[in-house]
Amino acid sequence: MAVFEKQLIFDGGIGTTLLGKVQVDGFVDLLNLENPELVSAMHSEFINAGSDVITTNSFCCLESLISNSGEVALAAAQIAREAAHDKLVAGSLGPGYNIPTHKDYEKTVIGLVDGGCDFLIIESVTDLQQAIIAMEVIHGALPVGVTFVEAPSRLPDYELQFVGINCGAGPSENELKKLSKITALPLAFFPAAGPGPVKMMPAAEWAKVTADIALRYKCQLVGGCCGASPEHIEKLIVEIN
Repeated sequence: MAVFEKQLIFDGGIGTTLLGKVQVDGFVDLLNLENPELVSAMHSEFINAGSDVITTNSFCCLESLISNSGEVALAAAQIAREAAHDKLVAGSLGPGYNIPTHKDYEKTVIGLVDGGCDFLIIESVTDLQQAIIAMEVIHGALPVGVTFVEAPSRLPDYELQFVGINCGAGPSENELKKLSKITALPLAFFPAAGPGPVKMMPAAEWAKVTADIALRYKCQLVGGCCGASPEHIEKLIVEIN
């Protein structure tokens, strides 16, 4: 996809941003059905901050975790699609708690595709098998990229649009440096801004460090993960530019 050949600014921590607004019993993904207005407003905050891409609220939407995963994923995509207007929508697929099954992803992928996502992103991968299973289910339905918590020793033998590093303990170049040595694909960098919504790395500091690393490694896709708020993204754009 030619779109990944230019620089794109993603959003930040979807789950942590929502948890900063409302107390949830269970997975934040369920807010897609229980409080879609709140989810839509969150997406709008990131768009107003300058994000080119918003990510669906579907990170935990695996059938083994959420029984009506297809319904929740469809709502996630529809909410994001409506909020995005002319921006891109990335359908988020999380790795689950262990190694997921194909069944975990089947209804979720259908929901994200039918809901209008532009592409899919398999996020926070800690075991290559997690990404492989998800890609086997996706099977070319939409373009897909993968982000890892730690750089793998090799990449899966599937057509990817981009690869990257996300989350972790904050913006650090260590894993990105390793990843850059095994691929010529566009690179993504979505570091966390802190361990959660309580203790976060200040937006200005996070943005400066993140932008410096992203620019040095020529990352085409840059954004945030846990703890990264719309303010973090707004300041990131200033640093990138």
